[in-house]
Amino acid sequence: MNAVSSNLKELRAAAGLTQDALAERLHVTRQTISNWETGRSEPDLQVLEELAEALGADVTELIYGKKEPEYERMQKKYVRVCIVLGIVLTVCAVLHVTLRPYLHDMARIQFNARPIWAYNFGVPAICLAAFSALICALLSLGLDLRLKKPWSWIALLCGIACLAPALTSAAEFLIWQFFYPDLGAWKPVFNFPPEYYSLFVYILPFLGGIGVFLGCNRK
Repeated sequence: MNAVSSNLKELRAAAGLTQDALAERLHVTRQTISNWETGRSEPDLQVLEELAEALGADVTELIYGKKEPEYERMQKKYVRVCIVLGIVLTVCAVLHVTLRPYLHDMARIQFNARPIWAYNFGVPAICLAAFSALICALLSLGLDLRLKKPWSWIALLCGIACLAPALTSAAEFLIWQFFYPDLGAWKPVFNFPPEYYSLFVYILPFLGGIGVFLGCNRK
């Protein structure tokens, strides 16, 4: 199948026309349209112009294909995403100033380190993920960062995988704390060594925010 035939078929479908309807507009048989779309024959230049007019398209679209529209900058959806992520980061900043010192005092005075563990596993991860996603959203105001399938799905799965350790540990702790407080010490699923704390709580969530944004920002 040559370029004209495939482009003709695509433009006809986009116009919502059957082969019979298009044939009627051009005063030709349906078999003629079918031959053009399968590449058995090709319309000449004059017929191409008539085809373009019947399809509400340009001759160049029949020959070279439909051009992708220029990326629209400053889209409202990215502005809204920036606002939401900015609110999340503001909340994280407030928690860092107000709640974190209180949890440290609780761990020191009441010998209850569980709340600060939950904070250290969850809040920094959410903050870093929101920050990296905010960077992507700001860049998207001027740059086309959209991915096509299957790359968008791959980015989304990688992002979720990067966020899973810290967020799962925080969620598990909260369930343990509020529903099973008498079962003893908390033992997280992702019990990674202290030397890998920065990797699981800072680096991976930062990458995870990028992955989730790109995965959701598909074409």
